[in-house]
Amino acid sequence: MATLLVIGLLNLAFVALPSYGNPVLPELPDQALTAGRFHRVPVLEGITRDEGTFFTVLLAPEPIPDEAYLPILEIPYGEDAGRVEARYPLPAYRSARHALATIVSDREWAWPAEETDDTTSTRPSGPWPTG
Repeated sequence: MATLLVIGLLNLAFVALPSYGNPVLPELPDQALTAGRFHRVPVLEGITRDEGTFFTVLLAPEPIPDEAYLPILEIPYGEDAGRVEARYPLPAYRSARHALATIVSDREWAWPAEETDDTTSTRPSGPWPTG
């Protein structure tokens, strides 16, 4: 049961959107950023490194057997599971659950943050350094 919950977590796209469609935030932030419709000010962004750990442990409180790692990855990633496993090799982590939590952290928080950083840093308009 716990393994099924982790699979669900890997398939879940966390969406925490602010309220938009009003004078303060007239459109979706990702659409505005992509289109370049935002104020050119310095941006400081950060994430919690292990954000996915909370959700993975919450949904799978029991240990996940090491031999279940690749089969779990195959469900959401299909033929790319081997590439994901190579990027997150099980021996590099304390457990299969920890490796899966790292994947969730990266996919749901780190990668979107990096995309935002890339978008905002390519449109500088000030004397501050960029990049």
